[in-house]
Amino acid sequence: MSHSIFGWSYPPGCSGPPDEEPEYCEVCGLNVYQCVCPKCPICEETGQLLCYNPDSGYSEGTTALELTPEQIKAMERVIDLEYITASQDKVWEKEEYEDWLSDLEEPIS
Repeated sequence: MSHSIFGWSYPPGCSGPPDEEPEYCEVCGLNVYQCVCPKCPICEETGQLLCYNPDSGYSEGTTALELTPEQIKAMERVIDLEYITASQDKVWEKEEYEDWLSDLEEPIS
């Protein structure tokens, strides 16, 4: 890693320090840089759950935001990915358990 007039230069494929955790949108679940949420006309921010709550205290005559088809699709992708990841973890755990069990069944000499 070297320093240039444009800031720190990281190796190819590295976008920043390794301890930096990605941030995710509270509404659509995507990385904040890929967020598909529209800007709220009241708070002028994106991805705030409060903006979608009809009981959030919006002033008279204004309504809470409604989910767009893009947001719903993004939420479904995130849920599917979480399900696939959890399923893969279960398969891995089952394979580890079966390996451990087969080791126990072998006679000890």
